[in-house]
Amino acid sequence: KRQSLLTIANLQMLLPEEVVHVDGKYISVPRREAALLCILMRRKGRVVLKSAIEEQLFSPDQELGSNAVEVYVHRLRRRLQDNGAHVSLHTVRGVGYRLRIPPKK
Repeated sequence: KRQSLLTIANLQMLLPEEVVHVDGKYISVPRREAALLCILMRRKGRVVLKSAIEEQLFSPDQELGSNAVEVYVHRLRRRLQDNGAHVSLHTVRGVGYRLRIPPKK
């Protein structure tokens, strides 16, 4: 089984296990949030359509609330902030989401 590492700033994800580290420290990320993070990290800096996220996170036969993706984005955003990740999970209103390194202040 081949492993690879996705890295953005001080955030890293080991694949295929979807193990997440911030500054080399392991953080516990639930499966769906980890899958969402993986999708966003693979497309770093680019907008990922909300519909594309829904397709990858949920099976076609699952009943989805209209804000299911928003709930996972909100939880993931808070988890990344609380653990000191130097990334921002940006909402592109009406389109989707983007993970990027915020500009230096």
